[in-house]
Amino acid sequence: MPPPLRRELRERLVLRVVVRGETVVSAARELCIVRSTAYDVVHHFLRTGSIEPTSRSHGPTTSFTAEDLDVLWAVVNDNNYLHVHEIAAEMRMRVGYNASETTIWRMVHHLGLTHKRVRCGTQAGAAALPH
Repeated sequence: MPPPLRRELRERLVLRVVVRGETVVSAARELCIVRSTAYDVVHHFLRTGSIEPTSRSHGPTTSFTAEDLDVLWAVVNDNNYLHVHEIAAEMRMRVGYNASETTIWRMVHHLGLTHKRVRCGTQAGAAALPH
């Protein structure tokens, strides 16, 4: 991902479009800014009143607590034939935890389970073996 547009260019773009009334396309062309970036900067300014760049975060990060891992372990232990989307649905139903399938997969992997098989040698894996 490229770095944010320099502050000076953001200021000049907003000045031209908002104050002077130029079109975004013509201002972007004059300042050598990609049109989509220019639209993003102007829309951000109109929404927030700020020319500072938006956060580069890609959404909320999900972190499992020890209790969440216990519930996840119980879900997988109850039925070890569930697919990831089914585990995610079960987690939502049991504790209201709305994590992505990728997050669920990572936490299942963290528990020592991969491809519906127990990874031998892990403490969590030893508990999941059939008796």
